[in-house]
Amino acid sequence: MEMPTDGEEYLPDDGPCFTVVGGSDSGGIIVREGESTKSKARGERLETGAAIETLLLKGERLKYSKITGKGPEAGWISLTFKEKKLVELCERPPKVMP
Repeated sequence: MEMPTDGEEYLPDDGPCFTVVGGSDSGGIIVREGESTKSKARGERLETGAAIETLLLKGERLKYSKITGKGPEAGWISLTFKEKKLVELCERPPKVMP
């Protein structure tokens, strides 16, 4: 497992994976529609424990696609908030066939 490269775009099923570890006391972490932390927040949060994959990393902001868990299918999140980790690298979960 290695951190994504800043500015590198990843194809679906190819980006590094993260597990959401922050937001346990607030129902998950905030997901925004754009890269800016001032962009519109999505209606629901990405739940703690959700697995996501990297589509693009820009500094401390991560564009993701959800693999498992509850919350928006895609959006932008922060890696940290007030020096506290919101996500950490993880192994890609196995695909579940329908």
